[in-house]
Amino acid sequence: MSDLTPWRGYWPAATTPFQKAGALDEVAWGEQIDLYTSFGVHGVLVNGSSGEWFSQTVAERKRVAEVAVEHVNGAYPVVVGCSTFTPDAVVELADHAAAAGADGVLFTPPPYAAPSEREIFLFYEEVAARTNIPIMVYNWPRGISLDMSRELLGRLARLDGVVSIKDSTPDYGRHLETLAALGTESVFFANYISRLGIGVMSELGGSGSIEGGALCAAEGIAFFNSFWAGDLEAARMHATVYEAQLASFIGYNFGGRFGSQIPQIKAAMRMLGQPGGYSRRPYQELDEAGLAGLRANLVAQHLL
Repeated sequence: MSDLTPWRGYWPAATTPFQKAGALDEVAWGEQIDLYTSFGVHGVLVNGSSGEWFSQTVAERKRVAEVAVEHVNGAYPVVVGCSTFTPDAVVELADHAAAAGADGVLFTPPPYAAPSEREIFLFYEEVAARTNIPIMVYNWPRGISLDMSRELLGRLARLDGVVSIKDSTPDYGRHLETLAALGTESVFFANYISRLGIGVMSELGGSGSIEGGALCAAEGIAFFNSFWAGDLEAARMHATVYEAQLASFIGYNFGGRFGSQIPQIKAAMRMLGQPGGYSRRPYQELDEAGLAGLRANLVAQHLL
C-alpha cells in the first residue's frame, strides 16, 4: 500500500452553483470551495455527477476546475471530473486539469454508448497513455447503465496512470468482493462510513468516501479522523449518525427522497445558508411538498 496514492478520507462530490437564470455563479463556487476547506475535508471532487458536468460547456467545465484549484491552493487533493463521450474530449479536459494544477482526474466509461468491457479497457488505456495526470476510474452504474466487473476493474487498476477507483455500484456485496481482490492494487473510494466500513477498511482496504454535496460532512470527516486516530468507539458513534442522516436523504442506487438528487442537495444547501446555487434544466426545483419534506428532514436530523 505504501506505493499507492495518499488520497483518502471524506471528500465532497461538489455541486456546481448556477444562478436562477442559469449562468455559472463563480462567486458562489469559490465560496463553496472555501466552505469545504473550513469543514476540514480531506479532498474534493469537482465536475462529477453532482457537479452537473453534462449541463456545462467545455469552457465552463475548465473554469470550474480552475477556480477550485485556486481556492484550495494545495490544502488537499482536487480531482476533476472529465467524463464525456470520446477519448479525445476526455484528454482535452484532463490536459487542462493538469495544466490548472489539479491532483487528478476522474471519468466514467462513455455514457449512453454502452461499450463492451474490451472497449472500456481500450478507452481508459488510450486516455492514460495520452495524459500525464493521475486517474480515478469511476464505476457509476446509475449514470452509464453498466456495472464494471471485478476482472475489468483489476485490469484498469494495473494501467500506468490509474491510481484509484471510485466504486459506486449499488451492490455493496459486489464491491466487497472487488475490494477483497484488488484492495492492495488501488485506492478505493466507496461508502465506508459505517460500522461495517470500520471492519472493511481494517481488513480489506478501502481509503475514502465521496458524498454528493457534503450535507453530512461533519460526521463523515469526524468518522475518518477518529478511525485514523484509532478511536473506534468515536468512529462508530459518528458512523451511526452519518448513516441515519444519509439514508434520510438518499435511497437505493443514490436516488433523492424528496426530488431528484442534485436539486435536492442544492435546496438543502440553500436552507442551510450554504452557497449551493440552483440546477440547470433538465433538472427542476423541488415542488412545495418536496421542499417541505426536505426542511422537516433537515430539522429531524439536527442539521437545521
